[in-house]
Amino acid sequence: MIEWIFLDSDGVLFDLESELRDTLGFPKRLPNETCDYEIHREFGMTNEEMWNSLPNQYVFFANLKPFPWALELWNCCNRIAPTTILTRPTYNPESIIGKYECFQKYFGKDIVRNHLLIGKEKWACASSKKLLIDDHDRM
Repeated sequence: MIEWIFLDSDGVLFDLESELRDTLGFPKRLPNETCDYEIHREFGMTNEEMWNSLPNQYVFFANLKPFPWALELWNCCNRIAPTTILTRPTYNPESIIGKYECFQKYFGKDIVRNHLLIGKEKWACASSKKLLIDDHDRM
């Protein structure tokens, strides 16, 4: 029996990759192309350079678009078990403020207050009775 579900925000609920490609001027992937999780390498940048090249991280994250299935996934998961969204900000504090606003816009104010964990160590949320849904296959 699943006691708790954890959903990664970027790549599971929100289309971070497409927004990065649009903002930084890189072409979208074709449907059959796979994405390197470390997308900054595809852009020829370090991870820090990629995030620093965004003109305004608050605006970028506040305007992320959810995948078409995001709300349905959220609702389905909550019918099975309590569900929490996991996210990791960049080093720029504006990123988390933008993410807060984005989550509230699409999922309501209750999300930020009661269903959000911020940090890098998503693996710590997984156990035999907890389900972690992430777009990254290794921790």
